[in-house]
Amino acid sequence: MKLVFTLILFLLGLTGFAQNWEITPNYIKIPSVSTLPDCSPGRIVFKTPENKLYSCDGTSWKPLSSLQQEGFSAPLNCCKTYPNFVSVVDLDEAEFTYGSGGFSASADAYTVPSDGVYQISASFTTATFDATPVNFYLIVYLFRNGNTVRRTGHPNLSSELNSTVRLDEALKLTAGDVIQMKINHNYTASGLTPNPEGSHFSIIKLY
Repeated sequence: MKLVFTLILFLLGLTGFAQNWEITPNYIKIPSVSTLPDCSPGRIVFKTPENKLYSCDGTSWKPLSSLQQEGFSAPLNCCKTYPNFVSVVDLDEAEFTYGSGGFSASADAYTVPSDGVYQISASFTTATFDATPVNFYLIVYLFRNGNTVRRTGHPNLSSELNSTVRLDEALKLTAGDVIQMKINHNYTASGLTPNPEGSHFSIIKLY
């Protein structure tokens, strides 16, 4: 919508291309050129034969591109008990997916479909009940291609019920990267199980 509004303002101010543009209820026709003209700040043209929009930033012409939305969000499986060593989380089916689809519940991983900056959120909320709780630590990791890239944790949790550790990061990723969420803890009574309402893994492409 912002782009359309910007285009309308631009077109209303056109002088040199005034005879080539038009606005209708269904579309906006942009001046079409086969050779980019002199660069004047604020100009936008449609170049053939590439069939691309170009805008002038005051120095040079730049092609306008749209972002292909990519990503997913999935809760953790409620029934998995995690031992006290680093373990890949068991992901349930995705609540939503965008784009070309790099999410796999069977592999508990997301394969990055295209280069870019991605916002990643990984949260683990405990659902284990213990009548005589003991203090323990809980760590959440982000792994890329089998290697740790980020981690966060709490060193001294006192409740095995509804304790949460969450990691939020923006990372520059490359097409083909395999991203996984893992956890580790030292609660030894019976292992830890997640509360799926507070345990999730999501990745969304920003740009």
